[in-house]
Parts: sequence; C-alpha cells; structure tokens
Amino acid sequence: MTELRVLSVAILIIACVAGDVVTQSIKYTRARPQFTSRMGDRGVSITIPHNYSKNTLPNMTLTEVNIGIDIKDIPNVNDFDFSVTLNGFFLVRWRDPRLIMDNVQFGGDALIPVDVSLVEMIWMPDIEILNLKQFSTLDVLSKLEGLWLNRELELIYAVACRITWICPMTFDSFPLDVQVCRFQVGSFNYDMTKIVFKDEFLADSSSIKSVLDYWVDISELREIDKVSVVLTGNYSVTGFELTLRRKMSHYIITYYFPAGMFVIVSWISFLVPPESVPGRMTILVTVFLVLVNIFNSITSNIPKADGLTAIESFIIVCIIFVFGALIEYAVILFGLKIKTSRPPKFRKDKMRSMVDVQSAFMRMDVNGDGTLTKREMLAADEFTQEEIEAIFELGDVDGDGEIDMGEFVGLMCPSEKENEENQKKNDAQNQGVSDKVKTARQDLFFLFLFPILYTIFNICYWVLFLSRSKIYKDDIPSEAADPIMMGDKTSTCSCAPVDVP
Repeated sequence: MTELRVLSVAILIIACVAGDVVTQSIKYTRARPQFTSRMGDRGVSITIPHNYSKNTLPNMTLTEVNIGIDIKDIPNVNDFDFSVTLNGFFLVRWRDPRLIMDNVQFGGDALIPVDVSLVEMIWMPDIEILNLKQFSTLDVLSKLEGLWLNRELELIYAVACRITWICPMTFDSFPLDVQVCRFQVGSFNYDMTKIVFKDEFLADSSSIKSVLDYWVDISELREIDKVSVVLTGNYSVTGFELTLRRKMSHYIITYYFPAGMFVIVSWISFLVPPESVPGRMTILVTVFLVLVNIFNSITSNIPKADGLTAIESFIIVCIIFVFGALIEYAVILFGLKIKTSRPPKFRKDKMRSMVDVQSAFMRMDVNGDGTLTKREMLAADEFTQEEIEAIFELGDVDGDGEIDMGEFVGLMCPSEKENEENQKKNDAQNQGVSDKVKTARQDLFFLFLFPILYTIFNICYWVLFLSRSKIYKDDIPSEAADPIMMGDKTSTCSCAPVDVP
C-alpha cells in the first residue's frame, strides 16, 4: 500500500508540473506576435498584435481613406458601349494605428517599402468603383504592385492597372458634343459614418497621353457628387471628373467643308440657261447624290442618338438646299412644257375674226380645191414648220392629211377668252417681258436668296451648338445617387480595386 501511495503522489506531481509547462507554453504562444517583417538595412520590424483582426476597421470612430489615380494615358473612349478606359497607377492610403513598428530609424514623412505579402494579414479598404466595367492589373514578371509605410503607421498601396468604367453619354450635339464622365470610388460595406474617402491627388491633364479625338480635362468632383445615396445609406465617394471635348478638325475637313462646297456648286446651276437641260441636271443630280452618299456614310459611322445628331442635321439641310434648286428648275421645265404642249396661239392675234381666218385660208389655197396640205401652207409662209405640224395634229380630224375650210376655221378662229389672253400677252410683250426674261429673273432671284438663307443657317447652327457645348457640363445631372433610387434599371458594378493573392 505504501508503495502504491508513493507512486500515486509521484504521478500527481508529474501531472502538475506538466500542466504548468503546457500552460506557460500556451501563454507564450498567444503573447507572440502573429507577423514580424524586418526591412533590410534600416532594421525596421512591423508587428501585428495577437488581437489584430483584418475584418475590423482600424479606427473605432472614423477611418479616412485617400484615393489617387495617376493617369498615364486614355487609350480608348468607346462611343458605342459608353465606356472609358485609362491606364495608370491606383493608389490607396490609410492609417492603421494597431500595427507596432520597432527599431524606427527614419523620421518625417519618409516611406519605407514593406513586403507586399503583408496585405494578406492586415485590414484593407473594401473599394468599390461605381459603374465599373473592368479592372485588370498589369504584370511583367510579377504583378506591378507595392506597399509602403511611414512612421505614422500610414500605409500606401499602389498597383499598375487598366480601368474601364461606364460613362453615360449623349450624342445629340455630335461632333460638337462634350462628355462629362465621373470616376467615383467608395466603400462597398461601410457608410460615411465609418469611412470617409478623400482625394490623394488629381492627375495632371497636360501630362496625359492620348491618341483620341478628344481634348481631356480633369477636375475635382463637385460636393454633391461626393456622396452616393443607396438603399442601405449614404456612402462617401471620391474621384475626379473627366471632361472630353471632341476635336473638330477631322469632321470639318471630312464632312462639313465638302458638304458646304457642294451646296455652293449647286448654285452654279442658276447661271446655266434653262434650255441646257443636260448641263443643269447633271450638276444638280450629281451634287444631290454625293450629299446623300455623305449622309449615309455619317449615319453608319457615328454613335446613335435619340434623334438627329448635329452633323446629320447639317447634311440634311445641305441636301434640302440642293433639292430646292432641283425643284426650282423643275418648275421652270414644267412651265416650258405647258407652253410647248399648247397649240400655237401667237398667229391668232392676226386673225381676230372669222373673216380674217377665211381670208388667210384663201391665200394659202393656191389651187382652189377648198383644202390645204402641209406643202401649200409651208409655201404660203403664213406659219412655221412647227406650227403647221401642230395645226395638222389638232385640226386634221378625219386624218386624211388635208385641212378643209371648216377644220381650219374651227381651229384658228379665236374665242373671246383667247382674245383676252392674246391681248394680255401682247401687252406684256410690249413691255419687253418675254419668257426667257422671266426665267432669267427667277434664276437670279434664287441665286441671291439661297446664299443668304444658307449663311443665316450656318450662323444659327454654329452659335447654337457651340453655346450648347459650353453650358452642357453645368447641366449634367449628378450621378452620385444610386440607379435603384433614381428608378433606373441599370446596375452599379462594384469590386475590390486589387486582386490580393
């Protein structure tokens, strides 16, 4: 029994000693830091405490996050899917006072590089880019990213990336349009009572390389655009406002100048005599078809708008001016055709009664058989060849090739109405106004009218659309409100700014 008691006491003592050792070992493990990083020559070490949580905000009251986009170039502005793409460096700065830094041998705002794998173990802002379409990081041998830290425990994370986001665009004033695209960055989960976003810096517009047909200007967001209103609350956002003004030189040289020149060429038709039908019609029809072809080329190559764009309106007006010249010439031809289709009346003014008509018939009836042939009428030199053809076409009722006294009198004897028309015509001719003079005056009138109207149109056109482009930026509504709250069916795309390994 004594030996058994001694053995039990010994076992108990060993168990107590072992338990105390385990307890001390557990306490030591918990006291050890989770992560320590030494920074080369400076010997700085960063320690993550054992009670650190990467899912908890670094500050209990309000966390401030600074965002900076160092834009290098804007390679693409897609007018058809309403997107803008930029290349640059996405920079995020925040302060995490929970970290412990030892052996600090630098001062001021100096930054030291930190092992980028630290981002797996510390808190990082849950970044959302409003209206994001695509975010891709750039790689060479590895991902182009870095992490820096200063003695105030401010962390700066930067990554080289390509960002594409949706920009609502309107093309009613194309190519005199101005597009304003807002790039907004905020938190996905924390409202503005927990996280506030601010600008780290604004990119310099003059340093941005772009091969696009836009002038680029970058400015700070308006105060109303720094708050995103969604169903879950108000969220702080920051970013910049990108203003794109289209360069006009290409469109003026390619479309506006040629269209204007073709309209001016159409006015030359007013100087061509109406009798020269092939020459005048060739000018007008060719110019009309060329303008229609320009219009078709424009509509197939420009972005779609709710109605007509500015350039489409311009070309349509040019087509209308050329079409107006065609209509004016058609009216002249129509008048000439009517006069040509009428039987000859200018010989009737010498035959004011039936006696005059019968006397003329007797003079032409040389053989006295009571009928007239074309040869007899032509030999009598009372009518021209064209008049004789018209007389036989209208007066030879039985079609025997001869005109008798009755047929001739019925055709040539003027009525009272015709006498009045002949009198008016004679009065007009006595005043020196002929058909050629009338058409010449008509052409001259439109030759002065069309340039005046076209000049007035151009003044109104350019003043209207240029003034529109200047005030357009101030009239664009804020898009800080969430589309769900605004009743829009489009969705807001969000994601974290970096792909942390």
